[in-house]
Amino acid sequence: IIAVVMDEFTDRNIFEDLIEAFYRRRLPVYIILDQGNVKYFLEMCKKRELNDVMIRYLRVRSIAGTGLYLASGYVTGSLDQRFMIVDGDKVISGSYR
Repeated sequence: IIAVVMDEFTDRNIFEDLIEAFYRRRLPVYIILDQGNVKYFLEMCKKRELNDVMIRYLRVRSIAGTGLYLASGYVTGSLDQRFMIVDGDKVISGSYR
């Protein structure tokens, strides 16, 4: 099992590695993205032309951060974390840029 949490997922190399995991090796892959940045991930999927059979072991969800009501108005929260959990006992976090 691989679980990936990212605010914005646009890296094609990482995505190709995940496709290898969920399509060819049939490992369950879970991706959680910030709701405001899902469009970038969908564009990447569209360019890769994934079909229903290929994504059988892929689950993608989006979340929004908790918002705050301030005197100046409502501020929307966002996901600002990057980490991956592999096999339930290995964690990788941070940014490689």
